[in-house]
Amino acid sequence: MDNELLLINNLRNHVNNILLSDADNSEIQPEWGNNVTELVEDINNSDPGRFLQWDVIRKTMFVANTSYIVNELKFLTESNWHIWKSATKEVQIGYPDPCIFYPKSSGNLIHHAYHLAQLGNKLELNITDIDYVLEFGGGYGSMCRLFHNLGFKGKYIIFDLPVFSALQEFYLKSIGINAKYGANEYTNGVSCIFKTEVLREILSNKESKKKSIFIATWSISEAPIYLRNTILSVIENFDLFLIAYQKQFGEIDNSKYFSAWKDSLRNYKWSSYEIRHLPNNYYLFGENIP
Repeated sequence: MDNELLLINNLRNHVNNILLSDADNSEIQPEWGNNVTELVEDINNSDPGRFLQWDVIRKTMFVANTSYIVNELKFLTESNWHIWKSATKEVQIGYPDPCIFYPKSSGNLIHHAYHLAQLGNKLELNITDIDYVLEFGGGYGSMCRLFHNLGFKGKYIIFDLPVFSALQEFYLKSIGINAKYGANEYTNGVSCIFKTEVLREILSNKESKKKSIFIATWSISEAPIYLRNTILSVIENFDLFLIAYQKQFGEIDNSKYFSAWKDSLRNYKWSSYEIRHLPNNYYLFGENIP
């Protein structure tokens, strides 16, 4: 059996062994419950090798040829393009749509690179300075892939719903990145996890000297309040924060929520501003000041 078929079989086995009781976050928003159902159907009955063409992926976690990508690409070309040019080279796993403005990449990869470029500019750091990442809601693993493209060699944790954890392992292994579904034993490599007790166990072994970052781009701002509070309570000693959120999600005023949360943390320098080309959407960057 070749590697692609083995990875597909592993993905389907993971998905079909997932029970609702496995997930701390089973009380997800109804729309995400529908997305999970649709994704499981696609994994079992369509070709996972083309998953970036599935409707559920395209409407939830893949920015294609949206008009604002040209603005983000322009920013990258004017800000250390020699770094971003190689880091944003797309691969064919999943069959991503090429960016019409720059066909060597995809709109999604450019979008993620823009987030990191904004972070680097505001906090004056390089990704290679970071050696410990916790990403809440990692999509299919694209941000994790970008970190590795930029030379990241440390520990990367993605916390998500179980079916997305399985997809992340499939994608990352397909492009040669060491990833493990549900595992916490990796010193380095990528752990794709979905249980808060596993997250706590991993973080309890985190070395304080490691420079750490918490990333959540339009993910924790869509999570139920109880889950937000649980996650944010265990990462209060992280060095850096990259959060993007919409002003309002359902009945939740995210601006008030994140304002109160950052004010509860001491010894941090914060930068928060509206994303010009995405009205009513905001960045929140934080850096621990010893």
